[in-house]
Order: sequence, then C-alpha cells, then structure tokens
Amino acid sequence: MISQMFKSSWNPFKKEDPKELVRKWKGQIRTDMRSTDREIQSLLMEQKKAATAIKEAAKRNDMVSAKVRTATFGETRSTAA
Repeated sequence: MISQMFKSSWNPFKKEDPKELVRKWKGQIRTDMRSTDREIQSLLMEQKKAATAIKEAAKRNDMVSAKVRTATFGETRSTAA
C-alpha cells in the first residue's frame, strides 16, 4: 500500500514525456471546447424560446410582457455574441 502511494506521488526529478503532455493538453482543450459548445447551444436555445415567447405575447397584445422578454432576449444575444 505504501509503495503504491509513492508510485502515484509527484516526483520533482522525473520529467514527463512530451508526447504524454501534448496528449493530456489536447484532451483538456477538447473537453473545454465541448463545454463551450454546450454553453453556446444552450444560449441559442434560450434565445429561440425568448423569440417565440415575444411573438406569442405580441399575438395576445400583451406589450408589457413582450417588452420585458425583449430585454432578456437582448441580454442573451449579447452573451452569445
């Protein structure tokens, strides 16, 4: 058990393999790109929902609600851009 602990611990005298470092960094970049893409897609979906809600409010002639939703629509639009 103690030998396993020392094997997994960080060794300041051992340099990491450059290929392994590149592999690790690329994996982290891919992970970050996927999470960013998910955030963008969720913002776009929220934007579409807000647009349909604005249209529905305008059809009902509820201008107060439409104006409030237009403000949130502008916020999501500036965030996604």
